[in-house]
Amino acid sequence: MKNLYNSLFGESPETQQAREARNATFQDMLNSRRQAAQQNFTDNKQMAKYNALGNVLTTMVQPLGWAAGGASVSPQKYDDRQYIDAFNRALKAQDDLRNIGTAEDQYKFNLAEQDYNRMRDIEDNERRYQFQMEKQQQQYENQLAKQQRDYEYKQALEEQKAAARQALEEYKTTHRVTKKGTGLSVDDRILLKEMEAYNKYVDKQSALGQPYDTFDKWAAARGYQVTSTASARRSSGGSGGSRSIDW
Repeated sequence: MKNLYNSLFGESPETQQAREARNATFQDMLNSRRQAAQQNFTDNKQMAKYNALGNVLTTMVQPLGWAAGGASVSPQKYDDRQYIDAFNRALKAQDDLRNIGTAEDQYKFNLAEQDYNRMRDIEDNERRYQFQMEKQQQQYENQLAKQQRDYEYKQALEEQKAAARQALEEYKTTHRVTKKGTGLSVDDRILLKEMEAYNKYVDKQSALGQPYDTFDKWAAARGYQVTSTASARRSSGGSGGSRSIDW
């Protein structure tokens, strides 16, 4: 995963090449400045030595010339301005070398800091990327699990409906449910709903440990009448008595 992430979001070869070219260019500039400052230091150091030597020779030779010519004028003081200027320029060149070295060290530290920050950012982004991938994977798995649960629930519901219709068909072969006072048979859809309601009623009473009525008594309280057709067929005189059933 890390190699994949780096290939997607890491530093591209073009960016790395541009960064290395920038670093090399800056290093070349520092080297050029260092070389110029070193040359200035050497030249001015030599110039200061030359001027100092010239002043010493002048001081030594002038009295001899005056003595040979019989001059009575006192010797002139030599001009040390060129020596001082050259010495100061040498000091400045030395400071420039020191500053270039400091700048180079600071630049190298900045490069190291940039590399560290870049790698840290890549790792942070990689962790976020990995987290998002795992999150998406988890969401995908959760969605699959939900779809599976929904499918199983629908399957179970269809099986329950099929079982309820089968039970209804079997029940209708031996019983007839009518609306009280009309004698009209109850529609199958209504009867299925009533049977479902009765099953919930039985489950609730059973959970509470309470007794529950048979379906015909429960249905009678809801405005229906249950008649056993099997009992009516066995009846010789057509009495058609109704009886309670166990649902």
